[in-house]
Amino acid sequence: MNARTCLVGALALTLAGVANPGCSCGDTENTAQTTGCGSDCNQPCNDAIPLGLIGAYTSVAAAKDGAIWVSGYNDAPVSKSLQAGTLYGDLVVGKYDSGKQRVQWQTVDGVPALAEGSCPDNDPKGWRGGSTDPGNDVGLWTSLQLDANDRPMVAYYDATNGSAKFATYDGAQWASYVLSSKPSADIGRYAKLLVVDGKPVVAFLAMEAGKDGYTRSRVVVGRANANPPTSASAWTFEDAAVDEQTPCLPDFCSGAQVCVPTGTLAPGQAGQCLAAVAGCTPADCGTGKACVTVKNKATCVAVVDKTAPRSYPNAAGDYVSLASGPSGLGLVVYDRTRGNLIGVSNAGGKWTASILDGQTGASNAQHTNTGDVGIAAALAITPNGDWHVVYVNGIQEQLQYMLVPGGDAAKHAAPEVVDNGSDNGKPYSDGVHVVGDDAAIMVDATGNVQVAYQDSTAGTLKLASGAAQGATHKWTTRTIPQQRGFAGYFPRFVPSTSQITNFYRQTDHAAGEVTGDVAFVTP
Repeated sequence: MNARTCLVGALALTLAGVANPGCSCGDTENTAQTTGCGSDCNQPCNDAIPLGLIGAYTSVAAAKDGAIWVSGYNDAPVSKSLQAGTLYGDLVVGKYDSGKQRVQWQTVDGVPALAEGSCPDNDPKGWRGGSTDPGNDVGLWTSLQLDANDRPMVAYYDATNGSAKFATYDGAQWASYVLSSKPSADIGRYAKLLVVDGKPVVAFLAMEAGKDGYTRSRVVVGRANANPPTSASAWTFEDAAVDEQTPCLPDFCSGAQVCVPTGTLAPGQAGQCLAAVAGCTPADCGTGKACVTVKNKATCVAVVDKTAPRSYPNAAGDYVSLASGPSGLGLVVYDRTRGNLIGVSNAGGKWTASILDGQTGASNAQHTNTGDVGIAAALAITPNGDWHVVYVNGIQEQLQYMLVPGGDAAKHAAPEVVDNGSDNGKPYSDGVHVVGDDAAIMVDATGNVQVAYQDSTAGTLKLASGAAQGATHKWTTRTIPQQRGFAGYFPRFVPSTSQITNFYRQTDHAAGEVTGDVAFVTP
């Protein structure tokens, strides 16, 4: 049992969630003597609960005084001291302590308030106030920037409610609010936050029921009129890209409708929500199937199960990457439905989406499919307006780079191979590696392109350098040594430093524990 009823009084958790004032379980004189744990709030406390797998979906920002802030997602550890299946599911933020070489994390959102008159079993002065109870699952796809006072603010995804959220810090405490939500919609995945001309700008994926049984997927851009923006009323939103025929998701099918997969009704036709009908033989069609009308005939077809695992949404706006340049905002996204890398420009204040790689010809009926590209898309825009894009070719399993001069999609250069899963052209002893996940890109002061990414086969952080060589680049790659664990997740270049952050996971077989954290490394 994670929390036990207190005979008198209550335990109040702060929003920060890393400590609490204890449990008041009697009169004022006796309060100081209570432990804040157990059935009467005065039982011996169990040990503080462990931090967990803390810092995934990493984002990082540097203050003018040199302080480094980091945000991330906190999942519970695999631990003998916790019940199997325990989920924290919290947004966490902290400063990096260079002396201890650790981020000093605190919980910002996700710890539920305990019921009136209840106390935890674990040390209330420890992590999450001693509570192992799950709250809303928040903190995936964190994106952190600093406000006008050099204090952190974070855009992130609430998986429980399918909404985008925003958190601000006033120097003493955190506050959070729903940035964007809509009934029966999924909003906020791949959140990215920038500060442009002194005001925060955010971008994220939104999915909802569309017309004719399709899902509508949108890449949404929000602009704040204050810094920091302390409520949703400070924001205005616009659609940067919209796809009206995204394949159905069972979440958006209504009533007796079922989600029929792409290609079932006609070759290449996107999946649709259709009404279940009678008239099939057998009448129930069997497990994983339903009776719908296909070509005017009741037909048993396979349907998409709500519980089916999804690696990433089948939408036209995954892996949102947002950057700002002299011609305005720019975005690159992955169109999972068609396997395309999409560039979205805002030159002149008008949003224009263009295919950068993946197919020739914009028409779905008349085009040449050139593969599945755009996973882990990341964008940097240099002061001259050039777009530098890195992304994964899902067919070749290699990391690729593309130059888009001036952000003009019509003038994009041919893709360059950054890493094909080999050791600079030499095969690894265990074969070709899967590379490119969670890529981050920057262009240094000399004009060299730097890309940090994960080797998912070896669990290592890699750094690729592209030196300009005529119209293309000469690419070299190297593995960055890690102090522990299976690493390289969510690498980020630390502004104004030579360091790179990355999330790692490590297993202590003797203790039966799996933990994780964010490490700072210098290439």
